[in-house]
Amino acid sequence: MNLFNEIERVTKEIYKWQDTKNFVVWVGGCEEHTHLTYAQALALRDEYLEDGYDDVYIDRNEEAV
Repeated sequence: MNLFNEIERVTKEIYKWQDTKNFVVWVGGCEEHTHLTYAQALALRDEYLEDGYDDVYIDRNEEAV
């Protein structure tokens, strides 16, 4: 296996979770949205932050993996 193939394999392994729907958006300590892709979770987080919420974060649901 050449170096390029190995780098490509490792990169895919590292980032494969980004397309899975196992992210959760928490607002004010409450689980608000589940089963999101990373991109969906980022978009929702940004919407909440723009609306003035300051306790918003994204978590990865390890049990869904």
